[in-house]
Amino acid sequence: MRKNLAKVLASASFVVALILIVILLVTAFGGIKEEDFDNGLVHGLLIAISVLYVVIAGVTIALLFIQGEALHEIIVKNGKGESVRVSVGVVKKEIKKACHMIEGVKFKKIALIGDGFGVTLKLNIKVEDKDIDEVEIATRCYIEDCMYKTFGYHFTAIDINIMQLVPKYKANAEEINAEVAKKLEEKRAEEERILAEKRAEEEKQAAQKAEIKSNLNPEEESEETAAESETPTEETAPEQEAVPEQEKEETPAESAPEQEPEKA
Repeated sequence: MRKNLAKVLASASFVVALILIVILLVTAFGGIKEEDFDNGLVHGLLIAISVLYVVIAGVTIALLFIQGEALHEIIVKNGKGESVRVSVGVVKKEIKKACHMIEGVKFKKIALIGDGFGVTLKLNIKVEDKDIDEVEIATRCYIEDCMYKTFGYHFTAIDINIMQLVPKYKANAEEINAEVAKKLEEKRAEEERILAEKRAEEEKQAAQKAEIKSNLNPEEESEETAAESETPTEETAPEQEAVPEQEKEETPAESAPEQEPEKA
């Protein structure tokens, strides 16, 4: 049904597209003048054809990308001049009968979907007190054995959708709490280790800075002492030079009175 509908819609979209192309070509070669399009009726028809083409093309693409369609029967044998078909109701009944032997599994819905590659079986189930892996393997094994031995048929794929789950798993509170405490202790120990490494790095940097500062201080002190030692020598030098000058000035003063009596 879906394939037939897709074919019809594809044909219709081709016809509409062909009409639009013809109008465009006739207009381009001068068969229809621009003044002819200046009409409300023509505008409405063009818009309607365009919208129709878009809708048909969209539906066709959607049908092409749909995974498949629900089947009413499947072909279990197909040969030259002969074929065997089985209705979906019969197939569902046999599948339910086989899968009821699986404990803890209840079937909510069974659907057969056909596509270009074959038939896919879709199951909606409810699981009680069972592990998912155990249910999945058991369901596939029972269905494949039933279909092959009853109809000689294999599904292309079996999709299992768990609608409700009452798991077999039960939490052990003591083990989980012990694991939580262990992980918390490991996390705190890791945080303390990181903090200790950070403090050690800071102390190392501080020691390096202090060592650099201590190496610089003696040089500064030596420069200061050198400056102090140079300052007094410069001050005393003028004093020492000033003393002989004073002596030279005093010497003629004292000798001058002694020479005056001799002239008299």
